[in-house]
Amino acid sequence: MERSCSFPHGRRPPRVGQHVLLILVSMASQCGAFRPSIAFTALPILPEIVRQGACTALRMSSSHPQNAQTASIAAELTAAKQELARHQAAAREQEERIRVLAEELRKQQGKDSAALGEQAQTEEATDLSQPTPGPLPSLTAVGTIKTCFPTKNGCPRQGAICPSSAGQLRISFGNNPQHSLDGLADFSHVWLLFLFHDNGANFSPRAKVFPPRLGGKPKGVFSTRAPHRPNAIGLTLCRLDRVHADTLFLSGVDLIDGTPILDVKPYIPAYDYPQYQPETIRCPAWALPSNSSSLSVSLSPHAQDQLLALQNSPQRPSLLSTWEEAVEGLQAVLAADPRSVYRKTKCAGHKYPLYYDRLNVWSEFDDAAQHVTIVDLALRDNVTEGAVPT
Repeated sequence: MERSCSFPHGRRPPRVGQHVLLILVSMASQCGAFRPSIAFTALPILPEIVRQGACTALRMSSSHPQNAQTASIAAELTAAKQELARHQAAAREQEERIRVLAEELRKQQGKDSAALGEQAQTEEATDLSQPTPGPLPSLTAVGTIKTCFPTKNGCPRQGAICPSSAGQLRISFGNNPQHSLDGLADFSHVWLLFLFHDNGANFSPRAKVFPPRLGGKPKGVFSTRAPHRPNAIGLTLCRLDRVHADTLFLSGVDLIDGTPILDVKPYIPAYDYPQYQPETIRCPAWALPSNSSSLSVSLSPHAQDQLLALQNSPQRPSLLSTWEEAVEGLQAVLAADPRSVYRKTKCAGHKYPLYYDRLNVWSEFDDAAQHVTIVDLALRDNVTEGAVPT
């Protein structure tokens, strides 16, 4: 049923309503969901003015369908352009953001590469200069040497200073220690690798030491044979007199009685002495012995009487053969001046104690005359250590 569109009192509907409904009706007409001939029976709830405007719009759309379609397409095109502009603006914003992030990434990669290069150079230098040590093996003494030097006082700095000094090394390695000595008697000298066990509980190694021969001038620890070293390990050359069962009988010893021995190696001149290029051997003068630095040694009348009494007694040295041999070795030790720098400077004029085999010895040094006098000889067993004789 159709209803005509009439406007009360002959009034025309507002243009705004016409324009709105014209657009709505045009869009509905294009999708086939609306026909101008259909009555507006379904719009009773619209205000009267809207219905009047709708009728006018229907007439306009029926009479001018081409204009309505053009307006719709123009509206859609405008909306599409606006949407495209929004997308283009968003794309430009995103491109700018990507460009900024790429620049930041490039700078960070440059910093990382530089840091990795520095780290690699540091690690390479560390590998070359400070190799990482592996676990150190535990060291076990193969024996303890018995010598004629009960204490550090009087112990020579090198075994060659006192060739008559004696020592005995009993090997305790393995179930049959004598098996480890098979063939060693064929050699005249042996190297002994040992521990400086008497450095003291407060021992602290330093890079610089003060060799007594230099009178207090410092030298690097690795250019000396000082006992105070980063690892308290020493090496000495001794004469091998004979081998009996599990015991080595040695001479030219410069070790304190009770020193732990870590290893024994034979001395082989072809390898241990560089004879093939003697002109290449270097050694500073301060490290070499000097005849001018040797002191003359004598016994006081009192010490001579004591020596004579020992010779006539049933007492015998512990490691040496006779008392004459003991005194000979004692004089060789004193001639090389075993005093430390402290003893020479702070204790000048005082009696110097020295212990050799079973002898407790006191001596006096005359630095101006380059002479030392043995003033007292007594059996160590019968003299309290450190007691100065009158």
